[in-house]
Amino acid sequence: MAAGALACAGPVSAIVPSLSAASLQPAISSYPAMLIRLRAGEVVDMRQLREAYRRDASYTSHFGIDTKAASAALDRGRNDKVLRMVDVALRRSFVDIDAHFLAAAAYEAEGQGDQADLSRGIATALLDAILASGDGKTAASAYRVLSVHEEYVVANVLGLDVDGQFLKTGGGVYDVMRVTDRTTGERREIWFDISAFMRGKLASR
Repeated sequence: MAAGALACAGPVSAIVPSLSAASLQPAISSYPAMLIRLRAGEVVDMRQLREAYRRDASYTSHFGIDTKAASAALDRGRNDKVLRMVDVALRRSFVDIDAHFLAAAAYEAEGQGDQADLSRGIATALLDAILASGDGKTAASAYRVLSVHEEYVVANVLGLDVDGQFLKTGGGVYDVMRVTDRTTGERREIWFDISAFMRGKLASR
């Protein structure tokens, strides 16, 4: 799959929040407008979607579905509950990667393979968009994230255990994680650019 881009085929009404066509005004590149395009089956660049969300009035860095509760519901076969939790999470922040992966698992359990593939594809494209933003090795190549939760999603996907983290400023605001590779045991640092949600907080101090 191309990093950060996704062509959605088939019905996506159960995944993309329903929005009025009036949301297309005034800018086609707005976050609501991009969700409408995604709902219509158009190709949407997830990097652009994430940036549009960051600029949108609805943006909040406090997103991240309760994965523990949702996973427990999955284990009990409560796929309806999982999908309700997903719906609430995606209406708050459609870029919630975990919510899409959980939706995929619930749809798969319900035998809805097409919807499961769609949810999984969106989650993967959103993750690709973060991984394409840098390599996490330095401040200059830090991964650009929209929430602290995304830092842990990335670390987990990369097979890294988090040993600690600290804040760095200078040319931006960064969260630096000390991590250990689960496969090799290598210890290193991984950098995240958290300017999207921390710059204003630091300025207000």
